[in-house]
Amino acid sequence: MLLKFHFLAQLMNKGLILIVEDDVSIRESLSELLDLEGFAFQVASDGFQAISLLTESERKPDAILLDLMMPVCSGYAFLEIIKDVSDLKSIPIIIMSAAANAEETARAHHLAMVKKPIHVDDLLKLLEVVITQNSL
Repeated sequence: MLLKFHFLAQLMNKGLILIVEDDVSIRESLSELLDLEGFAFQVASDGFQAISLLTESERKPDAILLDLMMPVCSGYAFLEIIKDVSDLKSIPIIIMSAAANAEETARAHHLAMVKKPIHVDDLLKLLEVVITQNSL
C-alpha cells in the first residue's frame, strides 16, 4: 500500500486527496498532477485499500477521487460501505469514470463527477469547489 504526503504540499496546505483508482497509469498521472498543484495525496488501488487507509489514518482526506470500475472492491461497493460510517460519509467524493451509468450514480449519491478521459482543468476546478464547500 503506497502512502505519500509531499512536504511542499503540506506547506502549501491545498489539501489531502485520496486517489482510488486501479489503473496504474491513471493513478500515477493523477499523483503527479496533484503533487505539481501542491496537494498532498494518498493512493489506493481498490475500495478495500481505500477503506483501510481511511480507517487507519489520523488525518482524513479533504476529498476522494473515486473510480467506479475496479476489481476486488469497486467504487460502487465503496460508496455503499462508507455511507453508514459517520466520520467518512462527510468526505467529498468526485467520481471519475467512463461507465455508462456514472452520471446516474453521481446524482443518486449527490456527488461530483468527471468523465474519463479526465480534463485536468475541469478536475482541478472541481477539487477546489468541493474542498471549499466542505470547509464552510
